[in-house]
Amino acid sequence: MTKVVEISAVLMTVLLASCRGGGSSPGAPSPVVRNAVVQATVTAAGAAFKQVGSTATSLQFELTGSVNFRETGGLAATIQQVSGTITFAPSGQTASGSLAVAVSVAANGSASASYTQTFELPLDATGATWRFSATGVDANGRSVVVPAVESAIAFPEPAPPAASSGSADRILVFGGGDYSVYLGCFSCSRFDSESIWNEFGSYGSPFSLTSINNQFSQYGSPFASTSACNELASTPPVIVDSHTFYGEFTLNQFRTKAIKAAAVVTAVRGCARADALEILLRACEERST
Repeated sequence: MTKVVEISAVLMTVLLASCRGGGSSPGAPSPVVRNAVVQATVTAAGAAFKQVGSTATSLQFELTGSVNFRETGGLAATIQQVSGTITFAPSGQTASGSLAVAVSVAANGSASASYTQTFELPLDATGATWRFSATGVDANGRSVVVPAVESAIAFPEPAPPAASSGSADRILVFGGGDYSVYLGCFSCSRFDSESIWNEFGSYGSPFSLTSINNQFSQYGSPFASTSACNELASTPPVIVDSHTFYGEFTLNQFRTKAIKAAAVVTAVRGCARADALEILLRACEERST
């Protein structure tokens, strides 16, 4: 009789514990665990020219990208860091940067932001791609990783040199495989010793090794890869001043940064003809035929 009473007491204790919440209730709903899901969309990625490198081997651009963040997991999040990697074609070289931010994205909402990134563009690049990614935390303090998205970078069209009005900022020509060879002054008078229009000077003579006018030099030959007069040139000369890249001086009109001869109708200081560059390119064409 004593054992029966003890067993009954134990059963009663278990039942009371169950009634007071000591056990699990099969009818209670499980808590919903949400995770913030944030995706990014790059709506624009354009690059504006900033300045020319000291040796004209690269150009400095500032990229501006507009990004839209959208949360689809039902939990608010804060973007804390954004990163951008620019990949140049065809070399595959990269330039990266990151920035600490604080962008709030509401649950099932969106937020927009604009970011800039300065980078050096090699002159042999034919294009570039911007890869954007971001990280942050959700409302519960958990990490959020925004999947990377890519956008082709839109570069401004090369423009021919504008007419000079006596400015001390001369328009110059550089060439060679690394664009470190000075090939003369484009905007100087034909009487200037450095002018490419001076047929007796180092940069305009048909006999000088640093003259585009010399059909046997590597800068004026119809066959050299560094020549303005080669229709298949891979590294033709470039025309720049201290803050502007005007484009490549070349007959190879398939180059994305080539100055288009038909569009050049500008006068340069000291030149008698307004279509001076077009005339010089036409002379190249005559050599190659």
